[in-house]
Amino acid sequence: MEPNWEHIKREISSKETPLSPDAWKNMDGLLEANAPKKKAVYWWLLAPALLLLFLPTYWLMQSNEVPEIPEAEIEITNEAFPTKEVLPQVLEKKANEEAVAQEENSNVEVGKPKDKNSSTQKSRGEVSTSPNTQNKQAVAISPSKKESSVEPNSAKGHVEVIMQAPSMELSSVESETDSTKKAAEGILIIGQNNFYDSADVHLPDENWLDKSNKGIWELKLFAGPSYNMPNITYNSVENYSHRDYENATDNSVKAGWGFDAGLEISYFLTPHFKLSTGINYREIVTTNNMNYSVADIPVIDSASGQILGYITLPNATNYSSTTQNSFVYVGVPVSLFQEIPLRGRFSLTAEFVNTFSFLLKQNSEDINPTTLQIEGANDDMFNPLLVNYQLRLGLRYTLNQNLIFALEPAYRGTYNNMYNSDYISWKPSDFSLNAAIIIQLRKK
Repeated sequence: MEPNWEHIKREISSKETPLSPDAWKNMDGLLEANAPKKKAVYWWLLAPALLLLFLPTYWLMQSNEVPEIPEAEIEITNEAFPTKEVLPQVLEKKANEEAVAQEENSNVEVGKPKDKNSSTQKSRGEVSTSPNTQNKQAVAISPSKKESSVEPNSAKGHVEVIMQAPSMELSSVESETDSTKKAAEGILIIGQNNFYDSADVHLPDENWLDKSNKGIWELKLFAGPSYNMPNITYNSVENYSHRDYENATDNSVKAGWGFDAGLEISYFLTPHFKLSTGINYREIVTTNNMNYSVADIPVIDSASGQILGYITLPNATNYSSTTQNSFVYVGVPVSLFQEIPLRGRFSLTAEFVNTFSFLLKQNSEDINPTTLQIEGANDDMFNPLLVNYQLRLGLRYTLNQNLIFALEPAYRGTYNNMYNSDYISWKPSDFSLNAAIIIQLRKK
């Protein structure tokens, strides 16, 4: 009988290999190896590291601090040099003052002259600080920079500067103005460790107000309100306009507030006379105040447009309007300008301007001259070009060398009729007040 190998095979395959005695130990080692490692605690090292970084930084900051230096006490004498007659008295008084100062400050060593002659060459044009003041800086002024000496006293931080005056063989006393001017040319700025000659310091030009404007360009930006006066005239045309046309249009339009703005460029032909041009924006505004009634209806010939007669209605028709009329123009001005300088930074200006203004848009109402009805005005009722003249007076204030502020009141009129109609005549006029900023393109 053959053995049942399939049964044996099935039995063997269902069995597991027995574990060795060291299997659990090996398994514990594998589990420990695969477990996440705990992070080392290094945070306790952070505080000492920060402390080591902070201490040197703090020490360097303390060492780099600049000590406060008290303000220098400067004594400036702009008196004229003494003559030979009063020189001995001045020198004797100066010697007495130095003797008193030396007694009060016996512990402070002060720069002394080598001999009697050198000590007496301190003139009234020299300046030195008093030796009884600690931490002082001295400024010496002399009309000549030929000789100078600086004698520091490190114990008290005192610096004394002696500028040698020129020879005293003067025949006359210089005026105080000349002495001051010469002394200012030799001024020295003395510090603790160095000094600078004022000749190397470029001060701003204080006479720029007196400079000529000839040959320079100006840019002007201005804006402001305008008060438009409706000086409109309504004309009756026989057999073509309604017989009540003048009564309906009487005081029918009121004045209104408009607006002006512009940018202009100008060139000075002389120091105070210039030509200018640019571009302007102008808005003319009026207010309608129409209130009337119509009882007569005209009979109109369709071929000629003439009024043949009227039909009187039992009930009159009332018409009323309180709207605004607006006309917007863009113009090109050409002007002549004259400036009259005043004291300081102020100046008066006078300007005559001619402007060619082009109608951009309009929104207005009018009374039909034949039927007396209120209708919206068409663009073809107006001339596309208006030629204006303007008189400007201005007050200018110079802010700096290249910037000016101005207020310019002005009156403006018109040469030609605004309306392209036989029934209405209007040459707009207004008063305006503009604020302007002017930039002078002056070469530096």
